Amino acid sequence: LADLPGLLPRADVLMVCLPGTAATFGLLGQAELSKLPKGAVLVNVGRGSVVDEQALYAALRDGHLGGAALDVWFNYPMIPGQYMGSSTSPYWPGNLPFHELPTVVMSPHRGQSSDTKASDRIQEIVKLLVTRARTGVMPN
Repeated sequence: LADLPGLLPRADVLMVCLPGTAATFGLLGQAELSKLPKGAVLVNVGRGSVVDEQALYAALRDGHLGGAALDVWFNYPMIPGQYMGSSTSPYWPGNLPFHELPTVVMSPHRGQSSDTKASDRIQEIVKLLVTRARTGVMPN
């Protein structure tokens, strides 16, 4: 993270894949987003709480960022210890109208999905359960 300020000006695309933790909460704010080149694109598939919502909206609205792909939200039901969610916010994706910006693509936290993902998960769970039944130990 110490190299982040020097790397941002060189990033045409910033891919955010970070978890929601105390260390990552609000990591990318106005100062960081303004260091990205004009027209850069931000893709967030990690946690919404890593990016400051107001700073991102302003950078997109004002044209500094060329676009954003958001597969995560700013508002979730409160999940203790996950540095995300709100006990007072409605379950809207955000507090700002990102959906009205023509340079924003939003998906409902499903970017990892594929036609075979559910089938693959079920097969893996079956393997784990069979191993547990045969050995008495649940592999992890």
